[in-house]
Amino acid sequence: DVVVVQLPNSIRFVESLFALTRIGVVPVLALTAYRKLEIEQFCRFTGAKAYIIADQFGGFDFRKLAAELQAELPELEHVVVDGIPDSHQIGFNQLNVTPTDLPEASTPHQVAVFQISGGTTGIPKLIPRRHQEYLHNMRCAAKASNIHSGSVYLCVLPIAHNFTFACPGIMATLLEGGHVIITNSPEPEHCFDLIQRHNVTVTSLVPPLAQVWVANAQPQKLQSLQVLQVGGAKLAEEAARRISPALGCTLQQVFGMAEGLVCF
Repeated sequence: DVVVVQLPNSIRFVESLFALTRIGVVPVLALTAYRKLEIEQFCRFTGAKAYIIADQFGGFDFRKLAAELQAELPELEHVVVDGIPDSHQIGFNQLNVTPTDLPEASTPHQVAVFQISGGTTGIPKLIPRRHQEYLHNMRCAAKASNIHSGSVYLCVLPIAHNFTFACPGIMATLLEGGHVIITNSPEPEHCFDLIQRHNVTVTSLVPPLAQVWVANAQPQKLQSLQVLQVGGAKLAEEAARRISPALGCTLQQVFGMAEGLVCF
C-alpha cells in the first residue's frame, strides 16, 4: 500500500515515516505547500489508501482538502490528522496503541519511499527510492559531511525534501547515532536560540536564508555550530565568503535539494 504523508516539520513526521516503512507501506513525502492539484495527482497515480496531515498549517486547513479528495477518490480510505480531526477522520491519539505482531521487514530491493521531483516541468513527479540504495546514499552523505554519534542536526528546511531528509539530513544523523532538532521557523533569532540550547553542530539552508542568517549573526549563540550546508541553488562566491567569518562554521555547498553532493 501507499500513503501520502503531508506533515510539517514535526516529530509526527518522523513517527509516521518509521511506522509506515517498518510495516512495508510506502510513504509519498509531500511538501506542505502542495494543494489539491498535486495531492490528487499523487493519490490517483499511486492508489493511495491513506493521507496523513496536520489539521492546519500555514493558514491552510488540510482537513477540508482531505474531505474533497475522499469524495472523489474511493481508494482513499483513511485520513489521519495530527491535531483535531473532522468527522470520518482519525486523530493520531485515536490510533490503536495495543502491541501487535509486526510483519516481516521489507527486503532491500523494495521501494522505501517516494520522493518528489522539483516540479520545474509541470506537476511534481514521484521518485522511488529503494531501501538498499537509499541507505547507501545516507551512509555516503554522513561520511562526506562527517556526521557521527556526537552530531546534532537542526532541521530547518522542509523535512520532506531529500536534502533535509537524507543528504545527510535527519535520517543519516539518526543512522549514525546523532540527535535531531526539528523546527518550523527559519527565523535567525529562533534558530540561534535552538543552536545554543541544544549544542547544534550542523544545519542546512538555502542561499537566501543563509544570507539572512549572516546579516543577523549572533556569534555568542553559535559557538557549537561546526558546519552549515547550503543547497537548492549555487551560493554566490561573495556571499559564501561571508558565512564562515559571520557564523563561525565551515560552509559546505550542496548542489541541488536532492543530490547531496558536497563540495568543501
